Amino acid sequence: MHADRHVQGPSDEGLLAERSFESRPESVSIARRWAGAVCSTVDGADVHLCELLVSEVATNAVRHAEGLSFQVRIFYPSLRLEIWDGSHRLPERRVATEGSVSGRGLEILELLAPGYRVVLGSEGKGICFQPKGW
Repeated sequence: MHADRHVQGPSDEGLLAERSFESRPESVSIARRWAGAVCSTVDGADVHLCELLVSEVATNAVRHAEGLSFQVRIFYPSLRLEIWDGSHRLPERRVATEGSVSGRGLEILELLAPGYRVVLGSEGKGICFQPKGW
């Protein structure tokens, strides 16, 4: 995992779409569907992979971050996705057992979005990634 200081907030260069969501469990599925709809407009995008990754990172934002909302930003043509929340706490890898129902988010991110980064900003952090194959 790579963490950077990002004082001015994320770049708008190549921004395809962005949206804020309330930090509530039901917002995760809304964010997933929204991101899938946006990614479906990009030729060659694996929509299901984008939806899975947004769902994993948004779930972490809702469960572990502070704040009333999280933001999803999608960039083109690189198909880079960012999920921002109000916490400065870095994600922590947890050990998931076979019967665990949670604790695999970072492992999934590492497998399906190698090279993801954690960016620290003045108002929180962003998890920035490209789906595998981009």
